[in-house]
Amino acid sequence: MTLVELLIALSITAIILTAATTLAYAMTNAGSAIYLNSQEQSEVRTAVLRINELISNSRLVAAYNNGYIYLWACDTDRDNLIDATEIIRIEPDVGGSGQIAISQYHSPTMIMHLTLSQLRAGMFDSLMANRLTGDRYVLVEGCSNVTVSFDAVSPQTKFVSIRFNVIENANAQFYEIGAALRGWAGHLLTNSTSGAELVGSDDD
Repeated sequence: MTLVELLIALSITAIILTAATTLAYAMTNAGSAIYLNSQEQSEVRTAVLRINELISNSRLVAAYNNGYIYLWACDTDRDNLIDATEIIRIEPDVGGSGQIAISQYHSPTMIMHLTLSQLRAGMFDSLMANRLTGDRYVLVEGCSNVTVSFDAVSPQTKFVSIRFNVIENANAQFYEIGAALRGWAGHLLTNSTSGAELVGSDDD
């Protein structure tokens, strides 16, 4: 083999190796993008299922104000009254944060009852300041076009819908949380209006 032929062979080999390396790099990047996109979709779907479950198992949508959904999630002490630690707050893109989050509250010693009118008036934060410890969990990041709707004004709400988009692979993917309150505690309300309060017990 002459020197010229050797140089040509080396050049061809170099071109082939460069092409193979470029292809391998592109395939790796594509695989990573697919993995990340699949992971994001899984996280959003998990969040949707979690919020669906929270709403479905709640006793009342106690209030909806300032963009916050206040769920009376459970009646831990079975007194038919809302304790502050029994509230879960859903925060769907409040203030244009691009997040859907939930907040839960606890107090090691104090029992703090709340009325529906206090929650409707947006007094939760002021009443509970320095009295509760809150834990906030962000379930969805980067959401947009968030809309919240109900079948009726709280506390008569029996169905909650939260719709939003999340950008995936440069496209807006639509998601919807739609849940009915399976254990709706309407029998504890004084009347069937949006101004209802809790009677406190089934026998009142």
